[in-house]
Amino acid sequence: MKTRTLGILCLILLLGAAGNLRAQGGTLEIPLVTMYDLDSTVPIYCATTGVSGVLSPGHPMPEKVLTVGSSTTITAVAPATTAPFTLVAAGDYLEFVIKGVKYYRVVMTRTSADEVVVDTAIDLSAIATGYPFTYRVRACGTTIADGWFPVAGYKGLTALLQIGQMVLTAPGYIDFYVQCRAMGADNDPIDIYSPNTILTYRVGGYTAVQTQNDAVAVDLTFGNFAECRVGSMINGADDAAGDAAANMEQITTKAILRN
Repeated sequence: MKTRTLGILCLILLLGAAGNLRAQGGTLEIPLVTMYDLDSTVPIYCATTGVSGVLSPGHPMPEKVLTVGSSTTITAVAPATTAPFTLVAAGDYLEFVIKGVKYYRVVMTRTSADEVVVDTAIDLSAIATGYPFTYRVRACGTTIADGWFPVAGYKGLTALLQIGQMVLTAPGYIDFYVQCRAMGADNDPIDIYSPNTILTYRVGGYTAVQTQNDAVAVDLTFGNFAECRVGSMINGADDAAGDAAANMEQITTKAILRN
């Protein structure tokens, strides 16, 4: 299936890192992927899904979990036989509510069905019986079917693009893709922001010395779009030193929908 390029002047702005789902003031924030270890040399599209799709809240879990003080290790409440992380995998989102405030963490390692390691420490020790949580499932793929989220009924989309870390063999760089499509018999993806949109794309791609974070604004009413997706790829070769710890690529993308 072919991809078309639409010559839309996208708004490119600096942004801060974030990856949280919340609805506020007529907007809906959708975490697509956070701290993703990008290895693909073709465009790969990611999104996280909740109970009934990308735009829905996370899956609720009745089992409760704890930490020992403030920690990145989260475990099941003893006796550890409830297996609260059975359906959770690395890359998935966890959401906790502590004194009415929502906290989000990304699973870096699923040690077992009773224990995970997350990206940032959290304190779940104040209540001895533990805290409930919800989770969102991350899915990534390179096919025409991957990464889409519905945008019908919304007027605008802002795609947040962030490179937390990258180590590539020169002259390698990272490319981002923002695509949208309408419904109907002829619904080929349209490039809103990609190397093909040469008038608006970051010159030279995203290199190790040019990793500023960008925001791409899309007028959804302009093309009467029904779905959009955000992808990324390594253009060139990964570094020869390996692909772990300080040598891995870390990609974060988020979508903000506006009424």
